[in-house]
Amino acid sequence: MQEKYLRKWWKVTAQELVDAGVEYKVNENTKTKAKKFSLYQVYEYVKKNNKLDREELEAVVEDEKDRINRARTTFTSYQNGDFAGGGIDYDDCPWW
Repeated sequence: MQEKYLRKWWKVTAQELVDAGVEYKVNENTKTKAKKFSLYQVYEYVKKNNKLDREELEAVVEDEKDRINRARTTFTSYQNGDFAGGGIDYDDCPWW
């Protein structure tokens, strides 16, 4: 998960995670070179340090899993050409 979600939903900063020794990867494909953390490691850190109560923590985990699944579905649709404008028949194009 990207660091932009940490403060808002998990009540933790990327620097707190780094200081605690949580491993991260840098997303080289973005201009900001955002840090990405494992959902499991963020969950364990937040649970261990009591940043959220149990119910809030479980709700945030479910929301994050839903967000990840929506992103995967959107990306899969994009790869399959579902966003390509739908049904263009290039054989009927006069300039083709």
